[in-house]
Amino acid sequence: MISVSILDSNLLNIEKSLTELKNNNINHLHLDILDTSLVPNISFGPNIINQILKYDFIFDVHLMVKDPITILQLLDLEKIDIVFIHYEINNMLHVVEFLVKNNKKIGLTISPNISVKTIFSLPERILQNVNTILIMTVYPGFGNQKFINECAEKIKMIDKKRYSVAVDGGISINTIRNVKGYDKIVIGSAYFKAENKKVFLNEIEEILKK
Repeated sequence: MISVSILDSNLLNIEKSLTELKNNNINHLHLDILDTSLVPNISFGPNIINQILKYDFIFDVHLMVKDPITILQLLDLEKIDIVFIHYEINNMLHVVEFLVKNNKKIGLTISPNISVKTIFSLPERILQNVNTILIMTVYPGFGNQKFINECAEKIKMIDKKRYSVAVDGGISINTIRNVKGYDKIVIGSAYFKAENKKVFLNEIEEILKK
């Protein structure tokens, strides 16, 4: 499954980008929310996110923030399929309980500097509520970064009978072969840089089928 991150879309005309994505048969969108507390960048605020959530997509929200609940309380949660949070956040159990109470699927993000062993040392009362593990193959916070192949190898340490596994960061025609075993693949800058986006998506799909 392909999910497109709009962090590197035309931010001066997001509506045009969303319409183009729908016309290219993209059904899943990945919305990155950054506020400088966890990574040194800022993206979209709740007002813009809620406007985007009105469109007809299946939405992942990736919270690269230290205090997710402050943001979550301002979002239209009904429109969100899954929320990805980071190991480094404050009060993780409280955040997980909030998401469970609101019937949201939970994704746990592994940054390049975090080991799989560290993630799975979390209490079972947290892990039992996790649906998906998101492996970052770049350092989070910015698009258009170089793919870190060693991070993609972390999938080998995850029980795929218990969790679905997603990957995000530096995915392109040249790196897609390294993540064929993943359930969800987040693509960002490579899509928006493609001269012919339909051809790009067709090439990606063909590689994944092989």
